[in-house]
Parts: sequence; structure tokens; C-alpha cells
Amino acid sequence: QVEKTYQAVVEGHFPPALTIEEPIDGRSARSHFTTLAYDAASQQSLLEVRIETGRKHQIRLHLSGAGFPIVGGPSPRQRSAGRPRPRALRGSARLPLPA
Repeated sequence: QVEKTYQAVVEGHFPPALTIEEPIDGRSARSHFTTLAYDAASQQSLLEVRIETGRKHQIRLHLSGAGFPIVGGPSPRQRSAGRPRPRALRGSARLPLPA
């Protein structure tokens, strides 16, 4: 099974670790967040994000619902006006190998 992990930069001082389990469009969704760094000058946190489900805009919805919007991104329900935005959400996938 592929493990989906991401990094996100959010507004505010995020707790050391947090799991959010909130449905999205009536379907279960679970996200795990770990703080990697906090910059007091900009009041932004760098997070590692692991998701168990893959709902559309899951990470953005869970973070904004918890009061920590992604830096440079619109709210998930807003439409872009065609302006380029900084990439404050980066993703990767890992395929764990048996030991």
C-alpha cells in the first residue's frame, strides 16, 4: 500500500500533533498532522501531513476547519481568479518495503 504524505505551511502556531476525523461530502475522512517547524516571525507552521483517505480538498478542508488555513491558498470552496499562487502544499508518496 502506498503511503501518501504531504507538507503544508499554515497560518498560526500549530500543536505538536493532531488527528482530524471529519466527514467530507458525507464520506469519512481522516488526516494526521505533525508539526515540523514553527516560525515565530511569520507566525507560520510547517507540517507533515499523512492522510488515510483521499477526499477532494481533504487537507485544506481539515486545516481550515481547525483554524489553520494553508498559506497562499484560497479556501477550498472558493474559485481561483486565475492568479498564480505560491505552492504551500507539497505532496509525495512512499511505498513501504517489507523488512
